[in-house]
Amino acid sequence: MTLAARDLGDTTDGFGEITAGAVTDLGDIDLSDITTAIQNVATFRAQNGAEQSRLGFASELITINKANLEAASSRIVNVDVAEESTQLARWNTLVQAGTAMLAQANGSAQTALRLLQ
Repeated sequence: MTLAARDLGDTTDGFGEITAGAVTDLGDIDLSDITTAIQNVATFRAQNGAEQSRLGFASELITINKANLEAASSRIVNVDVAEESTQLARWNTLVQAGTAMLAQANGSAQTALRLLQ
């Protein structure tokens, strides 16, 4: 039976690298080699878990920031709509008042003409 050794201690890429070693059969493997390999795998898994945790935290933070930005944008748009609605009501009131004054002025002139006849 042959078993190829794997070196999990190399972290040049940040994730570890599996490479073939020189062990060609089960007789060359020492218990300390197996223990070291298990420890290397455990270390790699711990580092991977830490990286996943950091990525998860960053993802949650981005999601929260996105929600906050959308809420702020919505408030800004709502303020603009309220301001424009107020301006529309103001201008409508001024137009109606002007129309009423013009109608009253026209009515006064016609009353004066009737009195003269």
